[in-house]
Amino acid sequence: MRELTRTEAIDLVGRSEAEQALPEQMRADVRLLGGLLGRVLRESGTPGLYDDVERLRLATIAAYTD
Repeated sequence: MRELTRTEAIDLVGRSEAEQALPEQMRADVRLLGGLLGRVLRESGTPGLYDDVERLRLATIAAYTD
């Protein structure tokens, strides 16, 4: 049997369970990197780029939770 991809595993256990399985330090790193990326997009991107990326991020989360 093949190993599940991360996406397939999240589909099986659900997003909240997958989040809880991550070590706290990794979650903190993801939050930090996400914040830094957002800052770079707002400061260096074209007008509206940050908003476009945020809409895509929220739509992706919604797709996993539906």
